[in-house]
Amino acid sequence: MSKKVFIGLLSVLVLIGGLGTTVFLVKQNQDTRSRASTPGGQTTVSLSPASGSLDIGTAKTMTISFNPNNIPISAVAVRLQYSYSGSSPEVTAGGIQINQALLGTGDWTCPVKTVTPDAGKVKIDIACANTTTNGFTATSDTPLATFTLTANQALSGNLTVSFDPQESIITKKDDGTDVLLTPASRGSYTIAAANNNNANTNNTNNATGSANTNNATGSANTNNNSQTQAQAHNHKACAGNACSIVPCNPATTACADTCTADSDCQTANTNSNSNSNANSNFNTNTNTTDNTTTTTSTTTTATPTVSVSSLYSGQTINNDTPTISGTTTPNAKVVVTIQSTPQTITTYADTSGNWTIQPSVPLANGTHTITIVATGTGGQAVTETLNFSVDTTATASATTPTTGTAETTLMVLGVAVLLLFGALRLARE
Repeated sequence: MSKKVFIGLLSVLVLIGGLGTTVFLVKQNQDTRSRASTPGGQTTVSLSPASGSLDIGTAKTMTISFNPNNIPISAVAVRLQYSYSGSSPEVTAGGIQINQALLGTGDWTCPVKTVTPDAGKVKIDIACANTTTNGFTATSDTPLATFTLTANQALSGNLTVSFDPQESIITKKDDGTDVLLTPASRGSYTIAAANNNNANTNNTNNATGSANTNNATGSANTNNNSQTQAQAHNHKACAGNACSIVPCNPATTACADTCTADSDCQTANTNSNSNSNANSNFNTNTNTTDNTTTTTSTTTTATPTVSVSSLYSGQTINNDTPTISGTTTPNAKVVVTIQSTPQTITTYADTSGNWTIQPSVPLANGTHTITIVATGTGGQAVTETLNFSVDTTATASATTPTTGTAETTLMVLGVAVLLLFGALRLARE
């Protein structure tokens, strides 16, 4: 084999190898992206209720749902997470129950149902696979599972439960790619003690009302006791150096009839008892109590809640006038302040607690911080803050290669092209 032919064949092999490497690296990049939810996904997951309160010591049931959006899927895996401080969570999760309507078909298996507190985060993992040939599809939210949250103590702020976009996927049946849209749904909950209804009761007894009268008539026992107990005359005062009443006491013959002061006059009662006891008992018991109860009730108004459902902290969007929406207490006043492109927008939640605003001034590319203050009808307020980024140069379905993949591909192609030109030059010589 001549030298020229050998070099030519070598160049062709290098070129083919470079193209093969390019295809492999691109495929690897796609596989890397398919392991997590994507901005261009078509299916969704959600958590409900999106807001509310947790009573200390009482379990509250949460529901995880998914919507295939009419795309046949083969698997759903989600991770919910929330933060805690200290050595153990202030709020515990548990009681995971897969939707019996799914399991009852025999088409689903759900091997992963775990709750793991780890390094300041509680992670709730659920994974289910559909075993049918055609996969599962639906056009609306389908409950996947429920779990419970139980507050063990109060928190200084709201408890926020969100999906981990890196660990949540929905797999398309025909090619196994991830079609889950980056989850925006999350829950925001306050830790509330039970409402205090303090009843202060004042009882007033009025002695007017019905009379209970007992009339008892019995035998007449008559005792006629005539007793004269002469202690002294009833001298009341000293008038003109003489007691006002001339003493006449049958028991004594000496009774002061002169005086210089009232104290010299004796004062006593003459008891002449003639007891005639006709023992006819006529007992009238008027024992009436009119109880008037005055009750004063004091009701403690619950603190409102607020959450954002259209954005999550750390999200990047390509819209400079995004619709920002969420939930709060019904009819609450909602004030949204955007610090980075300064503007404040005020709205009111509807009777279901839903609220929506849109920036009046387009947001610049970069990171933005928004603060949402919801004030309930009782005057109590709650605040929620989150950060997100705007990048209008990117598309919602942008597929930026994994770091290093594009550079490696170009390098291999460049080497292949150089070798090919070198081979052609040698062939001409």
